[in-house]
Formats: sequence, C-alpha cells, structure tokens
Amino acid sequence: LESQNPVSPVTASTDMENAPNVLDKQKNTVWQGNKGDYITFALKNGSKINEVAIAFKRDNGLPAEFEIQLSGGGGQFLTVSQYGELISYPFKGTTASDLRILLNDDRVGIAEVVLKE
Repeated sequence: LESQNPVSPVTASTDMENAPNVLDKQKNTVWQGNKGDYITFALKNGSKINEVAIAFKRDNGLPAEFEIQLSGGGGQFLTVSQYGELISYPFKGTTASDLRILLNDDRVGIAEVVLKE
C-alpha cells in the first residue's frame, strides 16, 4: 500500500511548489506571481467567509493591484501598498466554495493568508 499525501487546500496557476507557503504562518516564505497569476483556496462546503487577511511582499515596494474573488460571490478589485503585515478585507459572511487572489501586477508575493469564517 502506498501512503497518500494529504491534498493541499491551496493551488496556484504558477509556482505550485511554493503555494503552501501562504499558510505556514511565516511571513518570510512566499508564493510569488505575475500579472494574471492566481492562488486559489478550496473552502469547506457552505463556508461563510467574513474576512480574509493577506500579507503581501514586493521587493520594489510599489503599489500593486489584485482582486479577491469568491466563487458565487463576485470579486473586489483592490490595491495593496502596505507590505509585510496582514491586511484584512471584510466579506460579511459571504457563502463560497473557493477564494481566489488574482494578481494584476508583476512580481508580487503573498507571504500569508488567513481566512476567518
């Protein structure tokens, strides 16, 4: 019998091997992408998301645009200009099956993501 690795709740369009870094509670490890890249979190059935907190990293420190998308709940277009600390975005109990962060700029890193139900 072969043992199976547990399925990660996070997937990414690129740099998949570093995608779990956004859940390791360490702000010095990141998943990095470019414009059009995204990272997706599978949620439990019927999850109601009240808030997502994201810590971004960008070496050049310039503002970066991104979107937070909840399947079945639309998306918010946002700009980040603060790096290294968790920034919270409220959703008021939106029911969703997946949460995606889509990058609209190049060379943007995500260091940590915390979902609050």
